[in-house]
Amino acid sequence: MSLGLPGDTGNVIFALLTISVVYTLAKFLASVTKIFSFRKNLYQFVTGNKSLNPLLKKLKLENKVVILKNVRPFAFCFGIRNPKIYISTKLLRITGPAEIEIILRHEKYHLDQKDTLIQLLAVLIESLFPFFPVFSDFIRNYRQDREINADRAAVRASDGKRFLSSALQKLLHYDPAPLPLVPAFTDVNTIETRIKTLLNLEVPEKKFPTKNMLLSLMSFIMLFGLTVTPVKGTDQKQENHHNGIECTKTLYSPANFTPADL
Repeated sequence: MSLGLPGDTGNVIFALLTISVVYTLAKFLASVTKIFSFRKNLYQFVTGNKSLNPLLKKLKLENKVVILKNVRPFAFCFGIRNPKIYISTKLLRITGPAEIEIILRHEKYHLDQKDTLIQLLAVLIESLFPFFPVFSDFIRNYRQDREINADRAAVRASDGKRFLSSALQKLLHYDPAPLPLVPAFTDVNTIETRIKTLLNLEVPEKKFPTKNMLLSLMSFIMLFGLTVTPVKGTDQKQENHHNGIECTKTLYSPANFTPADL
């Protein structure tokens, strides 16, 4: 497969393209497997907490909250058809009632805004375009914005800016569980920025690394070049026997043919 390019250039590009496709499919399948594995393990250590029932009723979150027995503090949303809020027993132990209400209001915002579905789709899209790292930058900034918006919604609803700040600061003393697939109150990558936002401190501007932008641009140019490369097939004959089809860019007009070619 020469792609109509001179020498072995087309063969090399085709081989690289094949490797890229295989790598992309492998990464996509790995992401899907990770999502299903994450979902499967959610209900292994479920416990109850009746003291939360009045608060859940107040926030209209009945049958929407699951408490997981875990030694790490975390709270997140997960699910597509029937998304729920998941809170660990450790987080319930280190926070007070006002802080728990803020956390639940934060996660309720994610449920109302369908962030669970959007972020799962973002993970799958990221795995389908591994050679466009700028997508990962967009997704990272999106996650940060959604967590900040959820914080603001929780504070507006309960006037609990102080409790939100104290809950976030408590998390800094622990090693939160990594939750890259879901919108999470305990997202370790956004906690520092969210605290600075609450305290009206200077927040670093969103950045798109030059290296990622250049790599994404090069990937786009390569793919675009492959799609517009003209490839024509012409029959080649030798000693009145058909030998196959060769890829070439040369265009033939009827005047170039002789009776022997027919």
